[in-house]
Amino acid sequence: LFAFGGAGPVHAYRVAKNLGVSAVITPLGAGIGSTIGLLAAPLAFDYVRTAVFPIDSIDWDVVTSLITSMESEGIAVLERAGVGEEIVSVERSIDMRLTGQAHEITVEVTGDRPTAGDERLLRDALDRTYTRLFGRRQPHVPAEAVNWRVRVQGPRPEFPINPETTGNADDTSVALKGFRQAYFPETEGFTNTPVYDRYALVSGMSITGPLLIEERESPIVIGPEAEARVDQYRNVIVELPV
Repeated sequence: LFAFGGAGPVHAYRVAKNLGVSAVITPLGAGIGSTIGLLAAPLAFDYVRTAVFPIDSIDWDVVTSLITSMESEGIAVLERAGVGEEIVSVERSIDMRLTGQAHEITVEVTGDRPTAGDERLLRDALDRTYTRLFGRRQPHVPAEAVNWRVRVQGPRPEFPINPETTGNADDTSVALKGFRQAYFPETEGFTNTPVYDRYALVSGMSITGPLLIEERESPIVIGPEAEARVDQYRNVIVELPV
């Protein structure tokens, strides 16, 4: 179980135990995982335009104009952000539905921009997506294209994560901040629980629960009989008894 967010590391041990999961991984900075993800993701913009057509009778002049305008707008925005057109990638998809349905499914369109003559390819893509989502082939009824989507994005940023090579893994006392009364169902009451400083834990350290690990964005709660160890990237890996 991968724990992230402000509350994820607080509840992950108990959730994993209830689900029968044998281990929990909590990365350094788990409470700001969404922010880290935003910084590590490629710069991208998504566009969508609505033009409803039966797949077998698409007005390709209209659709081509819509897709071209979205691509041009996205590329221009990325260029203003410092991303050259030569390294921009374009992804296209279509929200489709069976005729008469009220909800659409998003179907990825691979390869070049769809154009006249691609009706069969679109229908086949819809069949594959429908089967993957629902576990069966769709009924052979007419289908419609509803929304035309374009994503333009730059390359993924370099985001190196270097392994830790220093620190005394044998002395966990340097990370011990003190003790606190904490309730664990396994002990049927409050327990005098050690509290550790997340930033003082180094690669190779191993601690047996129950224990609390304090971090600025989120604490980690680890129950009795579990063992917490720190890997070379300073992830706290909690192994639960099975």
